[in-house]
Amino acid sequence: MFVANRYQIPIVAIIGDNYYFDESKSKSPAYKLFRNRFRKLTEKVLSSNSSAVYCSDKIKNLYNNYFHMHGETVYFSSSLKRREFKPIDTKHPKVVYFGSIRLGRNLALLDIAKALTEVNPDYRLEVYSNESDEGICGVLKAAPNVIYGGSIPYSQVEQKTAECDIFVIAEGFRDEDINLTKYSLSTKASDGLASGAAILTYGPEDAGVVGYMKETGASMVCTNPKSLKESLRELICNEELQKNFYQKAIEVTQAHHTIESSTATFEKVVERAVREFNSKRNNE
Repeated sequence: MFVANRYQIPIVAIIGDNYYFDESKSKSPAYKLFRNRFRKLTEKVLSSNSSAVYCSDKIKNLYNNYFHMHGETVYFSSSLKRREFKPIDTKHPKVVYFGSIRLGRNLALLDIAKALTEVNPDYRLEVYSNESDEGICGVLKAAPNVIYGGSIPYSQVEQKTAECDIFVIAEGFRDEDINLTKYSLSTKASDGLASGAAILTYGPEDAGVVGYMKETGASMVCTNPKSLKESLRELICNEELQKNFYQKAIEVTQAHHTIESSTATFEKVVERAVREFNSKRNNE
């Protein structure tokens, strides 16, 4: 605010999470004081001729409507190179998950591991995460058909993604998990779509990335634990469905998840912010 006022330039806010509206259940007076201060400062910034970019349409609609702004969604892009289509190996499918296993994702992954066993006792789920808290990763380490690989460098993530049959996106089902993920759109969406692998998305529809992947039509999306086994079976055995997902993923990636499309959208937001700021200043 100081820099914007001092040099008479507009503000473009980057909003990637719903901190303004979400409130933790805390009895701490310090939290309440901090939160009130944070909300007032947010209101001050977003009402000062500012524009915004968002990580998803869901959070864009929430903030644009509430603060009467004209922000745009700038989707995450991916550096992964798309591989040629190949059918899933029905005998030994390589099913992998990368990233955080907090916020109930560990339990969702455990559901997937159990469902894989029900489809075929030889099927395995590979999980790669830097999580070291045994209270969180322990349930996966204890699962007989989960290979918990721990933390790996991004170069290995790229290699394993290129080699995998199914790229997993998972979110937790508990109310507290949904509350923290309902507006987020993880980088796993852009990486999965760009990779060329078949995508399994599992979690509640209210979770931001789950709702988004369902809208794309480029992923097998399961929002009900009771239908997870059949969703997996259909994805693994239906080659025509895999081809449809692959083609749709190309379209969604080109439309939303390239550096060119993200840059063009961001430039449009900045240009509009400057134009409207100058217009208002000239009319004063």
